[in-house]
Amino acid sequence: MTTTPDPPAPFSPLTVSVPEGTLLFRCHSAAYRAGEANPGPQGAGRFNFFGTPSVPVLYFAQTPETALCQTLLRYTPTGSPTRLPAGAYRGRVLSEVRIERGLTLALFHSEGLRRFGLQSNQLTDTPPANYPQTRSWAAAAHTAGLDGALWMSHQLNGNQACVVFGDRVSESALSTASQLALDSPAGFEWLVDTCAPMKVDVLPAF
Repeated sequence: MTTTPDPPAPFSPLTVSVPEGTLLFRCHSAAYRAGEANPGPQGAGRFNFFGTPSVPVLYFAQTPETALCQTLLRYTPTGSPTRLPAGAYRGRVLSEVRIERGLTLALFHSEGLRRFGLQSNQLTDTPPANYPQTRSWAAAAHTAGLDGALWMSHQLNGNQACVVFGDRVSESALSTASQLALDSPAGFEWLVDTCAPMKVDVLPAF
């Protein structure tokens, strides 16, 4: 397994600006509003949770398909037929969110990785066993005063994904543009159409 090094100190990443008005997509539990951060500490992802108390986070993606791949399909194999059970998407919502103020994010792809001498398989394309180390990079970005971090999705590597720190970006800075319940008839139809080219069969919930 490729190791993930500790972030350097001082930490001075390249950054990228996300302008006001940008539309991003989030696939999340219906227990949370579209702009409401997951407060933690339950669950452990690539860049969550860290800090005491835990820093709340929201994950976004450049496209709805990427948001789906970053969440419900992140552990499904690629290149071979597989199934998405109803329990995986029941109670899940796809939200389109408008950013109401500019964000500054640590750049964790391309030259942002080269700045630290890293490959994607050391930070943004690692197995879950590396998550305790990858979370330290999110913590470093937070300590540096940034709003979050941005990288290329390892599932759909032509599109971007990002994490936003909920204690830096309030819910009032994230307005809901649209929502689709994935366990509704319309949501199921979207899932089937989106997953079919990726050889994922979506099992009905109704």
